[in-house]
Amino acid sequence: MQVKTNKLVRDKVCEVMADRGIAKSSKFRYAKGKEYQTYLFAKLMEECAEVIGANTKEQATEELADLLEVVDAIRAEFEISVMDVKEIKTQKKCEKGGFYEGCILEGINYEREG
Repeated sequence: MQVKTNKLVRDKVCEVMADRGIAKSSKFRYAKGKEYQTYLFAKLMEECAEVIGANTKEQATEELADLLEVVDAIRAEFEISVMDVKEIKTQKKCEKGGFYEGCILEGINYEREG
């Protein structure tokens, strides 16, 4: 029985499945350019959903590790350095704060009074 997946997987997944006897064989190819970017963004969404669905600290830790791996791949694909990301992150945190206090913006009134 062949199962179609058509999704981005970690670089060694096919090799690991063969070595462990999980799959008799697998069919794969390598995406490049815009196609690769599309698959990276789909994987980002998949990993975000898995973080949201985590039920334990251990599951959340594993899923966050996967999410960071995808973020690193996206950063590398767009040739963005870790330093650049950290610099912008620090700048934005200093100017606007982080997401640690649970501040919920419930509405904005743009009408002038008077």
